[in-house]
Amino acid sequence: MNVIRMAVLVLVFQNAAPQAPPKPPVGNSSIEGVVLKLGSTDPIPGVDLELTIQVQPGELAIPPYTAVSGADGRFAFRNVGAATYKLVAARIGGGYTPVEYGQHGALGRGIAFPIANGEQKKDVRLAMAPVASITGRIVDSDNRPVGHAAVMAFTAIYRNGDRIVTMLELVHSDDRGEYRLFSLTPGRYYIGARLEDLTRRTVPLGFYPPGRMLAMDRVESPVVTKRALPTGEFIEETYQVVYYGGGTNPDSASPIDVGPGATVTGMDISLAQARIISRHIRGQVAASTNAALPAGTRVVAVPQSYASDMLLPTGVADTKGLFDLAGAVPGKYYLAALVPADSNIRTTPPPLPQFGVISIEVGERDFEGASITAVPLFLVTGKVAMENRQESDPDLTKLTVDFTPEPYTQGFPNFNYAAKVSANGGFSTNQLRQGDFWPAVTNLPAYAYMKSIRMGARDLLLNPLHVDGQLEGRIDIVVGTDASTLNGRVTDERQEPALNVKVVLVPDPPLRRRWDLYKTTATDQFGNFNIRSIAPGDYKIFAWEDVPDNIWTYADFLKGDETRGKVIRIGSSSGEKTELTVIAERKR
Repeated sequence: MNVIRMAVLVLVFQNAAPQAPPKPPVGNSSIEGVVLKLGSTDPIPGVDLELTIQVQPGELAIPPYTAVSGADGRFAFRNVGAATYKLVAARIGGGYTPVEYGQHGALGRGIAFPIANGEQKKDVRLAMAPVASITGRIVDSDNRPVGHAAVMAFTAIYRNGDRIVTMLELVHSDDRGEYRLFSLTPGRYYIGARLEDLTRRTVPLGFYPPGRMLAMDRVESPVVTKRALPTGEFIEETYQVVYYGGGTNPDSASPIDVGPGATVTGMDISLAQARIISRHIRGQVAASTNAALPAGTRVVAVPQSYASDMLLPTGVADTKGLFDLAGAVPGKYYLAALVPADSNIRTTPPPLPQFGVISIEVGERDFEGASITAVPLFLVTGKVAMENRQESDPDLTKLTVDFTPEPYTQGFPNFNYAAKVSANGGFSTNQLRQGDFWPAVTNLPAYAYMKSIRMGARDLLLNPLHVDGQLEGRIDIVVGTDASTLNGRVTDERQEPALNVKVVLVPDPPLRRRWDLYKTTATDQFGNFNIRSIAPGDYKIFAWEDVPDNIWTYADFLKGDETRGKVIRIGSSSGEKTELTVIAERKR
């Protein structure tokens, strides 16, 4: 949704003639309109607009037509060629949330629309929402200002059946304890604050431009301080995130609804509950060879409950494998150790590190006696077969088998969990660590889908691959080649076309953890839609006017609308058709 200006420099070697970058086609069509402040007739001058031709995957992108709105908010694209376009508007420097033509909601995406030869498209209206802000103070238990505290704005997103609270913006409080979270898209937020390492004297600023919403994960080592008690004894303390209205529990945080252009004030947070006694995790790492550990063996305690702002007690074991991690708080952790490869061993390919992980729970005392055995990474092999295709089918070499860790955890080392498929369908990777993984085939052609993934009797489409020793046997993957398509039309309650609404194909309840079976698209300007690469089976299809992406994978969301979906059976290599009525308002 950003407006991007690119200077393209093409260098051609070997005495070849230089090629000029492509230019937008010149035609006899035009597009005119006005940019207004959302909810008003106030024009917005100085808005940059881009009209971009939609090309097919693999085709060379064509530079967009550009325009700038005048003092009256009006803009015009003239001499436009016949094509299908997207229109995007953004105010450079912020102030307003970018908008696309045909967009629903402040974070929605726009619609592609065709322009014919000689067409004069007029009266296009783009409504831009002014950005919002949240302000407040961070104070301590005595109501004194706390400077240099990290203040974070969180919002909920949905991923593979889970509701995840992710960070969208991070600022720091000033010397008066005051903060301002700015350039916020209208919506619902949760606010949290945590004391930072004061020796750094600053907190890094982190935010996305308005209108962009991506998961921003932040991993930090805990701040550990010492405090003298009246008895003369010293205790160690660390600091947790405190949420507005919810203490240290993110599930109890009070939501803050922010309207277009609004400044919500008085969102004060006391860090009185932030301070907690720091616990240690002590133990020993052993390599599988029982040899002395090389220098640099890293040990990390990763909380088992996901958070986008996570504190990871981290340390380095000595050559005897002994480690001592400070900054832990009560809770469950994955305790992992990464033993680097011995630099004295020179082989081709070079040796891989060793990895070990155990599950522990820290209570009200230090955790003593943790024992981690690091082992070499594991080899997994397999074969992919495409139904009704020759073993040497050229589409096989385009496939990749990915292994996604379950659960998703920050702080673990990143190994290469992807395996390319060879011409005969074989694949292998020797970089699987201990843990559970979901295998999946990516880069599938339009006619294909994952039909089965098995290791012996274990169905790996419904149960993850568990790795805790060298795997016996191979993974067998069958790719179905009889995928179907579904075409349809969505109308509103007045039987008029529902433009740019989300159409979602949801598998029947027994398969609702099969994320690959969910299919989603949006309707065009006539209310029509097309979904491809559908595995044969039973589904429900829904059309929602404006809901967050992937919320349909969240079981609690579907409860209210389950009866409003349309049952549909998708056959083998078929072209199905259906008609729907858009769900404009959700049942509560």
